[in-house]
Amino acid sequence: MFVSLLMGLMAVANAAEIQTPVQVRTAKGKLDVEVVTLKELKTSEPGKPLRFESDRFKIVKATDEVAISVDCDPELKFRAATVYHHLHLASDYFMRVLEKTQHLKRQTTIRIEMDKDFSNSRHFREPESIWDVRNIAFTIAASDPNLIMIDQPWNSEIWFMKAEKLTSESYSHQVASSLNSSWYRSMLAGSLLYNDLTQVVQSIQARAFDPVDHLISMAFSLGIANAMPTIMELSTRFIKRTYYFDSALVPEAIHHEMGHVALAPWLENRGSTPITEGFPNFFAGEISGLSKIMARGKSRIKGFGSKNSRSQLMYGLDEEGSTVAAHGSFVYTLLTDFHQELGEKGTQTLVRSLNHLNRDSDVANDLTYAVQKAAREVGAEEQAVRNVIRCRFVGCESKMLKKLKRQKGKSEQY
Repeated sequence: MFVSLLMGLMAVANAAEIQTPVQVRTAKGKLDVEVVTLKELKTSEPGKPLRFESDRFKIVKATDEVAISVDCDPELKFRAATVYHHLHLASDYFMRVLEKTQHLKRQTTIRIEMDKDFSNSRHFREPESIWDVRNIAFTIAASDPNLIMIDQPWNSEIWFMKAEKLTSESYSHQVASSLNSSWYRSMLAGSLLYNDLTQVVQSIQARAFDPVDHLISMAFSLGIANAMPTIMELSTRFIKRTYYFDSALVPEAIHHEMGHVALAPWLENRGSTPITEGFPNFFAGEISGLSKIMARGKSRIKGFGSKNSRSQLMYGLDEEGSTVAAHGSFVYTLLTDFHQELGEKGTQTLVRSLNHLNRDSDVANDLTYAVQKAAREVGAEEQAVRNVIRCRFVGCESKMLKKLKRQKGKSEQY
């Protein structure tokens, strides 16, 4: 009895709360600062400063293993508090909606202001490029006993890398440089000349062939093939773009990374695919209440594209497998469509669909099948799922066309 009481008093003494400012998104999606109460904070022993550590999370700086003290410098405290607050919000959400939650009760180490790259054998390594350790956040899987070369194994961790303004050539210049190659010039010339020859055949058949006109056209085509790529490259050579992403101060970025931890039993934490990034994007939007995530705000994000759940994207083969597709908006948009069309069964259906997916699943076959099967299992309207698939993969009527058809139907009644 006495021992139990003493243990209870020690638990109270070692877990407390503080009020502190954190970064939040407003209802309109703008970044703002709000004072919140952080609960479940621990201390190493009574009388010592509290630390950003709870039973679920331990916030450390870079490669440290001891949680950051609440008495640290204000800028570090602001980042640690923001991450701590939003991780608990996301964790609470996933505890409510997921079918498997036992893994969420284990403590996860969170590294902020990280400046080392990841090594699957040694945990940390020096980066090969500054771009590898700036302006990004990612989640790593637990160490593999077959690969690890150090004595200390690690569990799944979230890394928020340092934010730093970096300038690089814009994407348009990179594309133009690719176009200004002998391979592309040859392909372009061949395509243009093929069009010219097609027109020659058509002209002969129509008895309207003029050799002078067609020689001029072919010369013009060769000129375009040689000049256009060079002009494009020169015109974009001096276009620069500044990249900056303070991931530890962007709420939905924190929710997204927590999504990787929460969904690990189904999707693992090995690389990025449209499925493994699309689901965390969807849940980040749900937790934050945003229809567009990773949008600009108060100089926390620059140079990176946002993810829009209301995009007009249609499915194409380029939505499968590639890095570009993994970090695009299509799967996020598709999941949002499913969620909206299924109504109150939306979240339950998407969560159940995880049972039929893995990190190697594709979008067109596996994801659509998984959601349809999950809809049947939870008693949701399967036709709603098929409607979304038809719209995003084949095409659906525009709102204007539907309105015109309704008006026509009404007029025909009279």
